[in-house]
Amino acid sequence: MSNTKNELPVGERTDEIVGNHYIAEGRSKTKLTVALLLLPWLAIAGLPIISALSDISASLNVPENTVKLVITLPNLSMIISCLLGGVVVGRRLSYKMHIIIPSIIMIVTGTAPFFVNSFTMLLVMRALFGLGIGFLSPLNADIVFKLYPEEERAKIIGISSASMFASSILYTLLGGYFGGFGWHYVFLIHLIAVVPMIIVLLLLPNISLDKVDSSKAAVAKEGLWSRLPPKSFYFILVGFVFQMLTFPMVVNVSFILSELNIESPATSSIVLTINTITSSIAGLAVGFAVRALRRFVLPLALAFSAVGMLVASMANGLTPLLVGSGLSGVGSSIMGTAVMLEVAYYVRKEHIGLFSGVNMAASCIGGFCMTAYTGLLANLGLTSSRSPLLVSAIGVAVMLLGFVAFILISMRLRNRETA
Repeated sequence: MSNTKNELPVGERTDEIVGNHYIAEGRSKTKLTVALLLLPWLAIAGLPIISALSDISASLNVPENTVKLVITLPNLSMIISCLLGGVVVGRRLSYKMHIIIPSIIMIVTGTAPFFVNSFTMLLVMRALFGLGIGFLSPLNADIVFKLYPEEERAKIIGISSASMFASSILYTLLGGYFGGFGWHYVFLIHLIAVVPMIIVLLLLPNISLDKVDSSKAAVAKEGLWSRLPPKSFYFILVGFVFQMLTFPMVVNVSFILSELNIESPATSSIVLTINTITSSIAGLAVGFAVRALRRFVLPLALAFSAVGMLVASMANGLTPLLVGSGLSGVGSSIMGTAVMLEVAYYVRKEHIGLFSGVNMAASCIGGFCMTAYTGLLANLGLTSSRSPLLVSAIGVAVMLLGFVAFILISMRLRNRETA
């Protein structure tokens, strides 16, 4: 019986895909790893746009809290596409098609605002852009947990996280540069995604869906939500609250700088770049150290985030804002990596893509709710752009105390059982 290229019987070990979910050592694994590291470069999220928010607000005569929809509205449309992407990834759609479809959506709708002068049309394009990002988002986790053995996953996730933040650094700096020509030019950055898209498609092996998900028939009989254990929803809830509380640290940067009379697209991009640099370093470090820190990784993430936002909320100049942004970036990076590695103990690997989609959807809801959250604080008289950071720091600190209390109680109960 003959086989087409890269379509091999389950269990046959070669330089291509093998059974039992894992890819063999060799050129195909190297190409897959490089492709995986380039995936984040396809999704140019909101960071480059943030530096232009104050200019968009002034140019289109849009209130400060309303113009933030340019950043938060994609989170709303991502909810649907994250869930859809999590259901079909590696199961009903090949990995290559899972890259092509959202990439085209993101490139076209991401660049389109360059040609518009209507805030309504700008929001329409941003909403469509969110559909592309959401659909692509579960792919990275699905590849890691299905095609890499357990002992390699933490390292791959850490390196992938570092690559994601490295792309954010470059795109944020470019956003500051292009923003100097006018806010329209910031959106031309999305054209860059054409290059990594082509490279990823060339490097990604032709992976048979049957071999990636050998239990597909059994999985299909399960209900959608029965595939996720109850404990996974605890992490999903944490992701929702964490994103809502910490998102103002990123979105409010240009407005905080305006309050301090030092705002410019270049200055905003510097603050955001510090956030992404520290995120990149933290993501890489925690990927290698997560086994030793497993029980304390989530509290560590919360501690960094709380302290970072507290420092930024009291900033009276650029330096403390840079420090706060950097610490907050460390916390956010550790949180994302820790949740995916922790939940792998409870969720079967063929369902990791689904969990990733649901978790991302919850985070998107949190990001979208950030606008309502900051609006509520403004109605209560907390009108400074730094006020949400102080309130969020308190909220994250409460989460931290809850985690620490849970860990201590669990350790005491475990000691009683072994005594």
